[in-house]
Order: sequence, then structure tokens, then C-alpha cells
Amino acid sequence: MSWESLTKGVSGPLAALDSFNSAPKIQRRAASREELVRVLQAAPLDRQLLYETAFVSGLRRNELAQLTPAHVDLENEALRLDPNWTKNRKPGLQPVPRSLEKAQILTVVREQMAAA
Repeated sequence: MSWESLTKGVSGPLAALDSFNSAPKIQRRAASREELVRVLQAAPLDRQLLYETAFVSGLRRNELAQLTPAHVDLENEALRLDPNWTKNRKPGLQPVPRSLEKAQILTVVREQMAAA
């Protein structure tokens, strides 16, 4: 349905309004594999795992910030997402890709839990 058909025959303040341009101002695209590799290579060591987790999981910034070792589900090799900070307010389970396993996210968490 067009704006013109909605405002046809309408009097008052809406009648004077023009249709608006709904085209996005910025064209977005996914980063290429090469761009992601360059970001990881340039990142400080303490940030590389965080960035790789973001790239492969699609978690939002706040979701990443809320993660703790307690959110790592070792049995299912996944990250448990708390409904208090997910966008849809539902609990989630985000599998940990093998690439992150190679980055030793599960090993790091296992060591932290054993030391506690």
C-alpha cells in the first residue's frame, strides 16, 4: 500500500505531507573472510577470542559483555544466553563452533573452573 493511497482524500495536517524516502542511507554488507582475518591479526591478544566469538556467533555487544565462564555449557559445547540480556528476552543456547574450540575457549573455561 502506498503513502499516496493512504492519504488520498485525507484533509488536515496529513494531506500536506509528502511521501518519504525509505531507502537506507548506508548500504551494509557482511565482512569478507580476509577482512575478518585482518581484524583478528591486528587485535590485541586479549581481544582476539572476544572478536572471534562475535564473528562466528552473531551475538550482540551486550550479550558478549554479559558472558562469564558460568555461561559456557561444557557438556553441550555451547554458550548459554540469559533471557535478561537477550534481544527477544528468551533463554538461548549458542553452539560454540569448532573454530572457537581451536581457539581454546572451552579449555580456558575448564581451567578457570578447575582452579576455582
